[in-house]
Amino acid sequence: QTYRFINGGRWEKIADTGGNDVEARGNAFFVAATWAGLLRFENGASQKLWSGNSSSVTTDAQNRIAVGSSDGVYLSRDGGKNWALQSGLPHRFDSVVALAGERLLAGTRGNGAFWMP
Repeated sequence: QTYRFINGGRWEKIADTGGNDVEARGNAFFVAATWAGLLRFENGASQKLWSGNSSSVTTDAQNRIAVGSSDGVYLSRDGGKNWALQSGLPHRFDSVVALAGERLLAGTRGNGAFWMP
């Protein structure tokens, strides 16, 4: 389940899905919701940005979003409209992802951390 804390001091359920990772940017937040995909929440509304499974998410001010999934690492350069699988990562399953400047970083299980421009 995904909840938000609202005025009045109570929690309100906003999605009927679990979450592996959460990332905030401005007034929006993104939930890597396992088999429910990647969800974006803002002003009480939700939007599914990614339909595949997701274990981690990162985003930046340049409107890029990266998702770690069981299929590999995917990157969107346009806020989640289009996605591209980032190839060449060994043991890329369920990687932890991060964006740092112009680099995409992926922490893998058992093979360390990798970055690509």
